[in-house]
Amino acid sequence: MAIETVNHIKKNGTHIIKDAREKYEDMSGALLDAILEGKRSLHRMQRTASRALHEGSEKVADAAVKMDRKAHRNPWVFVGGAALAALAIGWVMGACGRKKQPWE
Repeated sequence: MAIETVNHIKKNGTHIIKDAREKYEDMSGALLDAILEGKRSLHRMQRTASRALHEGSEKVADAAVKMDRKAHRNPWVFVGGAALAALAIGWVMGACGRKKQPWE
């Protein structure tokens, strides 16, 4: 059996190697195409993310400017809102930290 295999390889060895090389070249070409497409896709995603970040930062800056203008026009509304928020947070924190007494 082993001698037959050796003789077969001697007879068809170059043909087997040639077939393997062609298959490898096809695979390497497909892999290179996939790598290039992946790089292109990554660059597109980076550009999209960069644009979205830039637009988002502009929107946040615009909202901050609008809020600042409103606060300067009518500051007592904001002072009252901040006091109400502080009261609510203090009440919740006080209720959470209080131990229940046996008679409660």
